[in-house]
This record gives sequence, structure tokens and C-alpha cells, in this order.
Amino acid sequence: MSDIRPDEYMVIYDEELGAVYGARKGIVKPTAPGHAQAIENCLQQYFEGKMSKQDRQDFEAYMERSFGDAPDLLIEQCPNLFERDELNRLQILVATDCNLRCKYCYAHGGNYGMKSERLSPSIACTYLTKLLVGKYRRVKKVSFFGGEPMLCPDTIQAVCEFFEESTKNGIFDEMPHFLMVSNGTLIDEKMANLIHMYDIKVTISIDGPEEIHDLNPRRVHSPMLASQQTNDERSESRADTPQLAAGSFIRVDAAGKGSFSRVIRGIEMLNQVGSPPALLEATYTMKHKELGYTWDDILDYLRKEFHTKDVMLASCNGGGIEDGLAYENDDPRIQDIGETPFPDIGFTIHCLDSGKISDVGCDVAYGSIALLPNGDIYPCQFFVQHKEFKIADFHNGDFDFSDYDSVLSRFSAISKSRNERCANCWAKQVCSSCPAEFLVTGESGSKLDSSCNITRLQQSHMILKCAKMDQFEND
Repeated sequence: MSDIRPDEYMVIYDEELGAVYGARKGIVKPTAPGHAQAIENCLQQYFEGKMSKQDRQDFEAYMERSFGDAPDLLIEQCPNLFERDELNRLQILVATDCNLRCKYCYAHGGNYGMKSERLSPSIACTYLTKLLVGKYRRVKKVSFFGGEPMLCPDTIQAVCEFFEESTKNGIFDEMPHFLMVSNGTLIDEKMANLIHMYDIKVTISIDGPEEIHDLNPRRVHSPMLASQQTNDERSESRADTPQLAAGSFIRVDAAGKGSFSRVIRGIEMLNQVGSPPALLEATYTMKHKELGYTWDDILDYLRKEFHTKDVMLASCNGGGIEDGLAYENDDPRIQDIGETPFPDIGFTIHCLDSGKISDVGCDVAYGSIALLPNGDIYPCQFFVQHKEFKIADFHNGDFDFSDYDSVLSRFSAISKSRNERCANCWAKQVCSSCPAEFLVTGESGSKLDSSCNITRLQQSHMILKCAKMDQFEND
């Protein structure tokens, strides 16, 4: 028997069921809520040194028996771009340009601080041929990104047709799943039909009701709250609400006009062709808070107004045109979890079933890459403004990967096997940590602690959900 490490077990329970996750072996044990709570109490006493020597030995033996003689998980190295025959995700920044000028956009109007460019259909097909053909048998996901990808509908169509034709000709084993992130303002009948034809899963950005999405200064009180207030409370609320300067819109176009009505028309167009948005994504800013909108107000509005459960809400991290919009979570546990969707449980199940620990969280730079209109390749959009992370560029008719080894060395330094923050964490098997938080955003220790705490909380709930699914199947 050996001492129990602080990262060796995770205990979670609710009124229905409890679960103990043996992180060293990757095993989830369902149990009664009361039993889970008893184990949690014993672990606390164990690490606080409140157990006698005999009790410690008995508890260690009990936990060891409970998880059997399964071998410890091994950390598996992630194959790089030249060591695999399939890509997990190809992110195509169809345009480093945008028709909106959202005040909090980290991409600075969609161009990432560079020259605004749009990818033509012919150049897109040239890139795809040189990058993929003869090297990969499959691309699992193709994500259209920007800027605003719908500025280039013909390019989107050309990319879809390239994969369709290549799959028919046996170049690829199967079609990729197509995804797109858009502001939703440019969806016309042609675009909607294209989305439907290729089953493109579209995420639409919308920050709540028109009042906050457009931040109309003529309506500075929250109707959502006002409906629940008395007349006196409404008057007091309006008096206390900060008065916003004329034209202080958040999601605006180049002319400074709000975009809410155009987003609504785009969503309606998708609904009409039978391809409603796969996800509605909102960004919670300080202006939401100043106007009296809570986190759950925005979630409830989007769910009820658009009749969907597929809603994601994230905090504004700053770095855009107006840093004053950044929202610091008062309570990350509530603000980033609350009623927001948990990570895809399929990812957690995949990790638990794998019987190993991937040395990377998110596989950007290894199995996922971002392609820009000028032919540059980066790990993902979060690295585009940092030239030291450029994986390849396109010149003389082909891609040059001569800088790739340098990029890989930077990523290797934050791998789970080398990063102390990860090495001592119980959630490393089920964590898909964002490498940009470690490498480019300059997150402080406290910021990273908050992000890691959120991940652990999310994954603990996913593990409990997995335990409930196992119990249901066994019953």
C-alpha cells in the first residue's frame, strides 16, 4: 500500500447518486450518495492528518480494494501533423474581414490586426489540394470561421464541393462534418439553402434582447426585470441605471448601426429551410450587468425566444476595441457553470473509455489547424496574431512547414506530462485545456487557477452523469 495522493480520487454526489473517480486508473465507481459523502469526509480527514495510523492504513487498503488491480493510466503522446492520416479539425478562416465591428471582438473587426483578406474559391481548392490530398484519408470536421465567413458564400460552396467530389473519387474515406461560426446577418436564401444542402452546423452570435445586443441608449432599463418590479421599483431602477452615450452599441456594423434585426432575419431564414442554428452563443459583458441583466436572464431569453436548449454563454475577456466591456466573474462556479451547457459528455465518455491520458488537452497544432486566406497556417484563431506560432505558409505553389518544429517545442512545454499544474490534477484524463491560455493570452496564475477550477467542476458533473448512465444501462 502507498499513501493516497491529493489528485488520486474525486468524489461527487447529488440526491440521486454518488460517484468516486479513481483518477490514477481512470475508473468511475457509482455508489450511494451517503457512501460517497462518507468517502469524501474520510479523504478530508486523511489529508488533514486527523486519522490514526491504523485508520489511515485501513482506509488506504479499502480504497485500493475498491479500485482493484487495474493498471495505472499511461500518458500517450499526441501524433503531430506528419504522424497521422486524418485531421480532427480544419478551421478555414474564409475571411479576415467582417461586416460588423463588435466592440469586444478580440479579432479587431475580424482582421486580427492584419490586412483584411477574403479567400477565393479557386485559391481555397488549391490550398486544400496541396494540404490534404495524398496526406490524409479523412478530415473529421471542417469549420468555416472568420472574421465573418458568410462574406464569401461562393468559397464556402467551393470547399463543400471539393470534399464532396474528393470523397466520391476515393481521395477521402468520408465527408467531413461542416461547422460555421457567424454573426448571422448575411444569411439570404442562397446561403440558407447551401447550409441545408451540406448540413452545416451553424453557431450564431447573439448577445440577448435587442436592448443589450444593440445597446440602444433610448432604452436603458431592463424590461426583463421591469416586468417583475413595482412602479416604484421601476423608477428607482431607471434612476440607478448608468446612462449610456448615444451610439454606444456593442454589436454594430461599419456604419455604427445595430445588427439585432438582421440576426433575427437570418435565424428565421435558417428555420424556414429546416436547418435551425445548432447553437446560439452570447457574450456577457459589463454592459449586461450595468443594465441589470443577470447571466440566467440572458440564457432564459435565448432559450424561450428561439425555442432551443442549445445556448452557450461566455464572459467577455476584453482585448477588443473597448476593454471596458470585459466582465470579471465574481463567482466562476456560478457564472461559468450555472445553467450553461456542460461540455459535450461524449468527450468525457471517450476519455474514460480510452484507458489512457492524452498528453495534450486541445489538439491544436497536432491534429487541428487553422488556414488563413493568405495561406498561413496556425494552431487556431487564438494564435493568429502571434507570428511565432505560425506553423506553415504558402509560397512557390506549396506549403512550407519549416517552422513547425519550433511551434511544436512551445506546445510540448505545456503538455500534461511536463506542466506541473496538470501533473498534479485529478482531471487530466478528461481535461481539454486551451493551450492559448498558457501560451498567448498572458493569463496570470489566479486566472489560470479559475479556468482550471471551472474545468474540474464541469468534468466532475460529467463524471457523475456518466455514472448515472452506466447505472441505468446496468439496470
